[in-house]
Amino acid sequence: MRYPLVYSTPVTSSFIEGVSYFPQRSILIVTIRANQSNIPYEYHDVPFQIVGDFLSAKSQGQYFNEFIKGQYSERPLLLLRDG
Repeated sequence: MRYPLVYSTPVTSSFIEGVSYFPQRSILIVTIRANQSNIPYEYHDVPFQIVGDFLSAKSQGQYFNEFIKGQYSERPLLLLRDG
């Protein structure tokens, strides 16, 4: 089965800004709303099915906290900003 290089989608959550998934490497990037900045975190070895369930969950924030955060290796992504 061939997958697109990346899935990227906004979500309807007050806690999560957006989600990107790289199926070839099973990497999920979740951008968390935090104060005035949005912080992206990278999660490794996340199965495609978990991402699908996450995106279709009634509460993506609750699903994230229960089934993703703390379950997969994570690291914050540092973004370079102008200025």
